[in-house]
Amino acid sequence: MEKKTKWKEGLSVIVLTILVFYYFLILGVFTFRQQEEAQLFVPAWSNVKAVLYEPGGFCAVAG
Repeated sequence: MEKKTKWKEGLSVIVLTILVFYYFLILGVFTFRQQEEAQLFVPAWSNVKAVLYEPGGFCAVAG
């Protein structure tokens, strides 16, 4: 292989690696953030307190 071809090949591998890395970084961040927002459930504190004061309530809340 010629010297020119080696550095061109090396440069293309580096550029491709960077592009793939950023693609997965951006895809992962947006995908997981949307999933987290969709699954987020924060119950009202009054409901949690009512369950805690029942017998076995801590086990019900802690899961």
